[in-house]
Amino acid sequence: MQLKNVLLAGPWVGEFGWELFCWHGYIRSLSRFYDETVCVSTPHSKFLYEDFCDKFISFTPEHGGYKDSYYKVGFSIDGVLMNKIIKTAGIDTSQKKVSIMVPRRIGDPPRTHYSQSFAFGPHNIKPEYIKFGKKSKESNNVIIHARNRSLRSQDNWSEKKWKKLVDKLVKTGYNVISIGLIKEAMHIEGSQDMRECNQDELLNLLASAKCIFGPSSGA
Repeated sequence: MQLKNVLLAGPWVGEFGWELFCWHGYIRSLSRFYDETVCVSTPHSKFLYEDFCDKFISFTPEHGGYKDSYYKVGFSIDGVLMNKIIKTAGIDTSQKKVSIMVPRRIGDPPRTHYSQSFAFGPHNIKPEYIKFGKKSKESNNVIIHARNRSLRSQDNWSEKKWKKLVDKLVKTGYNVISIGLIKEAMHIEGSQDMRECNQDELLNLLASAKCIFGPSSGA
């Protein structure tokens, strides 16, 4: 009996921005070489994998260092954790051959360039990306992510500067929309408050926007 080949990718335990540009695209490429693909990440990232994975497992680390990095500092992905994930995924290792791809602090996939190739077993791959959200041709929206968090606060722009930008955009005829987490992003006066809107709505807004303003962030 020939065993089915299963790719188990994750758990992703890093920052969303790195997951977006230096992780999920590689897993999408790798998935083409396997009979089944199981992806493990935080619940809000499920949409990144839905077009190619056969099963998605939600995983939110309860301990470890801060997450604002490629790899969650102070967190360890060990055999015990992976065995729990394999069990949660319902993978029968007597019937299936499992290849495990986990994020690392240093190494694979590359984090120096979003299109760099790397080898995983016999496969040399580059990341494959798709466009998310539905684009509206009639949109006159400009999106702002006025990030306002304590971590790396020097990256935040002042509310006064955001207000000046929004006023100019509105006078020019644009419909300005504020996005982000309520606890970590400001709603700027003169813009429509759509912070923490549902995920599909956010993807459609981003896909249709004339322009998006913001500091370094996943959005």
